[in-house]
Amino acid sequence: MTDLAIVSHQELPRQEIIQLLITSMQKFNQHYRPLRDCLTGICQAIAPDASKDEVAVFLRGSIVPEVSVRQCALQAIDNELDLEEHSFCVEIWLASYEDEEENAEIARTIWEENSLETQHDSSFEIITYLESTDAALRRAAARALAACVGKHPDVFSAVLKRLQELYVEKAKPLTPQRDQYGMPLKTNLTDPWPARHGIALAIKELAPVFDVSDLVDFIRFLVEKGPVSDSDYRVRDQMVEAATQLIAQRGSAKVEDLMTIFETTLEAPSSGSKESDLVNEAVIIMYGALARHLEAGDARIPKVVERLLITLSTPSESVQYAIAGCLPPLIQTSAGKTPDYVTHVMADLLESKKYATRRGAAYGLAGIVRGKGISAFREFRIMASLRAASEEKKDSNKRQGTFLAYELFSLVLGPIFEPYVLQIVPQLIAGFGDQSADVRDACLDAAKACFASLSSYGVHQVLPILLEGLDETQWRSKKGGL
Repeated sequence: MTDLAIVSHQELPRQEIIQLLITSMQKFNQHYRPLRDCLTGICQAIAPDASKDEVAVFLRGSIVPEVSVRQCALQAIDNELDLEEHSFCVEIWLASYEDEEENAEIARTIWEENSLETQHDSSFEIITYLESTDAALRRAAARALAACVGKHPDVFSAVLKRLQELYVEKAKPLTPQRDQYGMPLKTNLTDPWPARHGIALAIKELAPVFDVSDLVDFIRFLVEKGPVSDSDYRVRDQMVEAATQLIAQRGSAKVEDLMTIFETTLEAPSSGSKESDLVNEAVIIMYGALARHLEAGDARIPKVVERLLITLSTPSESVQYAIAGCLPPLIQTSAGKTPDYVTHVMADLLESKKYATRRGAAYGLAGIVRGKGISAFREFRIMASLRAASEEKKDSNKRQGTFLAYELFSLVLGPIFEPYVLQIVPQLIAGFGDQSADVRDACLDAAKACFASLSSYGVHQVLPILLEGLDETQWRSKKGGL
């Protein structure tokens, strides 16, 4: 009898041994391989008479935060264990939608070989995993929930109601509890933001199967009940992204109703509170996402674009990025106003004294060019204006604005900006030697963004220009060329 065969005796605490090995693999990565081999051997030894509780330990191991431990648990289940007693196994369903495709493929194989099926109430079991502190598990749960609802569309309204109730519950302010003498009890007052973040992820994933009849009421919930003005910035950003996705995919059927909600919110007197400002910022982004469903020539499109351009000055990268994504389809339907939009953002980019306004203008300019097409550079003499601004010795804000624009052109436009990268390399080399630290930092970010997406042809074209930069007298420029 081998050493591991001894574990086959049911008198031993096999469940505790398995749990200890999985925990050790999580904590002591340097000993992962021998622990993995030991766990695999134990799984082989107990497979013929594994209890339900022992199998459950392996199933829980398939959704732990560590990728390698999840893989080990899934391989053990796939090779040795039988799940025929399960009609639905939530851990395997979750693992089928995890980030690592190799692990997800193993989980899907287990699912099919054991003839597992989702049930009518499986969605509500999955919802509990949206509260996990593990971001990877929250993402997997969101995808798994959407897939389950897709198989059982009749539960959508109940699932949506549960998500709304869960958000309201998890958004309540935490207050210390007191005993009979008024003394505060020792309680956990940590903000449960991961649960609210998981709900936002689920809403985004549910967009393709979202019931249009629930759309207007749900958007009203997002605006009026706090999700888009959540106290945690991660939840806010994800809620706005989810709402934008939802409106982009399903909003065409409820354009007028949603327009009414957004316009009423934006026209209401501002309370001046931070929460009110956050709601208005989110509504403007959703407003822009909805406007893409308007017909070309609709008189409301210029009004929407103007609101978006004004909101670009918000000191939030996620808000500015979202607006840059909203602009292209709107620019395509309002070509006559494009020169005015370019003039507006160029003025903010090169003249504003506030960094957030200049960076937002760079995002806006990139979004306008993406919507208008690469011909906008020539039509509006954008590159010539930026080149002149980069040589403005008396105003560091103009020089910084130029490099912000180059960075975001590369980020938003992608490969189509490559021909222009070859033209701006001398400006980048000169920018590394600028007297202003802010300009040098902006130049470095621009160079990283521009060179990260170069093709092999672009690299061959850029190298000679960089080598010429070594002849610069300014030592920072030489360093930048290197």
